[in-house]
Amino acid sequence: MPRLVVLAVVLAIVITGALFAWPQVRGYWLYQRTTARILDVLPETLPDGRVRLAIAYEYELPRKADAAVREVSLGWQIGDAFFRPMPDPVIEEARVDQVIRQLLDADSAARQSRIVFFAANDPVGTAFILDETAPTPTNRLQLGAVLIGLGVLGGIYALRRGAN
Repeated sequence: MPRLVVLAVVLAIVITGALFAWPQVRGYWLYQRTTARILDVLPETLPDGRVRLAIAYEYELPRKADAAVREVSLGWQIGDAFFRPMPDPVIEEARVDQVIRQLLDADSAARQSRIVFFAANDPVGTAFILDETAPTPTNRLQLGAVLIGLGVLGGIYALRRGAN
């Protein structure tokens, strides 16, 4: 009986990890990706004192087989951690300078590291980058992978221990 309890706990850990990681895995599965460079962040102060940030970025469109010239497009849409479109982020006024500095980092490698996600049949109309303005970044994929790994290792351990 204890072996069944251990396996049930292991299965619960693996399922929890899969639920944590699913939005990221689904987003990487459904969308094409390319790199982007943030051009500018445009702050707009709202009546309640908070600030809305519009983020403009450029990204290279995938080349067609017969195209010799690269095509660059501009984007401004943002997606949340679940890869759903969201309105421009609104943050507290005290964090505006820090967030803008973080987004417009002078290091060119950091500015190139943004990933644009888009549907293959409409790269201009569906392009978005993930929101990076949250005070704490989401680590859902990493946490889900760790839980799945722990669950699998725990299952192997439980099965081996039960076989002895």
